[in-house]
Amino acid sequence: PDHLRLATTAPRRFSEYQLEVRTRHPRAYDPGSDAEDQRVIELHASGRTAVHIAAELERQPQAILARFERLGLATHQTAAS
Repeated sequence: PDHLRLATTAPRRFSEYQLEVRTRHPRAYDPGSDAEDQRVIELHASGRTAVHIAAELERQPQAILARFERLGLATHQTAAS
């Protein structure tokens, strides 16, 4: 339906806090993709830490840890690594 298509194409509105976070992590709060999930899996398998993966993908380390959990990956890698 057209009303759903409009909802998915409307510009995103970020809070002041989210805008501040995005100065450090430009892709924070953007939706992920299957391709990005695959990249996370590859980087995790190669031994990269959540911090390194977050830097490469321009996301927050905690978001990468949450993605590890969602993807069933070991979460022993800390955000501070």
